[in-house]
Amino acid sequence: AVRLPYRAALAVGWLTAALAFYGARYRRAEAERRIRQVFDSRCSRRRARQVAWAAFRNLCFSAIDALRGSRIDAAWIARHVKGEQAFLAVLEQNRKGRAVLLAIPHMGSWELAASVCRLKGIPLFSIAARQKNPLFNDALNRQREQAGITILTRGEVSFRAMRRLLESGRNFVVLPDVRNPTPALAIPFLGGVANIAAGMALFARQTGAPIYPCYLVRHGWTRHTIAMGDPVWPDPAQPREADLSRMTETVFRLFDEAIRKHPDQWFWFNKRWIL
Repeated sequence: AVRLPYRAALAVGWLTAALAFYGARYRRAEAERRIRQVFDSRCSRRRARQVAWAAFRNLCFSAIDALRGSRIDAAWIARHVKGEQAFLAVLEQNRKGRAVLLAIPHMGSWELAASVCRLKGIPLFSIAARQKNPLFNDALNRQREQAGITILTRGEVSFRAMRRLLESGRNFVVLPDVRNPTPALAIPFLGGVANIAAGMALFARQTGAPIYPCYLVRHGWTRHTIAMGDPVWPDPAQPREADLSRMTETVFRLFDEAIRKHPDQWFWFNKRWIL
């Protein structure tokens, strides 16, 4: 799929999605339950199935995009991506001495954002959990490094090391929309209360950096839009816990609105995802 023309590669992704979607009955049923839980009576079983299928297909398409990340060039971005100029303008602030945290949900082709940054020479770093399969872990991290993201392993990196990366001109990318395994911040989200890690907001508060929430949307098969939200600044005058909750709630409010507007773009299937 990496060497095929873009539409042909996506056709391979579509076939993979179709086989997996109708084979994984339990995961599909759980995704449909979550969708109906969020949209309540407005969402029929048939509609929930349609959203679940489109979301799973888009996930497979996004995997194709990620595999092709190192091959994406400026001409490809110009043809297929809108909103990249506002996105890049935010990240360029770090070159002027201002650190930036970028919060992206697992929505649309989220790793495409890294390819956009790589082409403009804007370095990124992120934290990822170590995968159980070491071969898959190494392959995934190599692909991310090729896309321009320095990967730090969760639980094996210090705040000091992260701060040095930020001060060296790298922007911190966070994908915060996963359920924390231990009690953390109780954040309203998609009609429920999600248990979200405080790390994103804590890092912003300790560095004084703003959090810029953004998300990606796929249109049809080959078109993408990057949408930016307003910056969320830490407020040292507030009590620490209140400030962490405020920042996280503000970011997740944008995520909530985006997912409700584009439900087929979010990944509803992973058991670590919220709900």
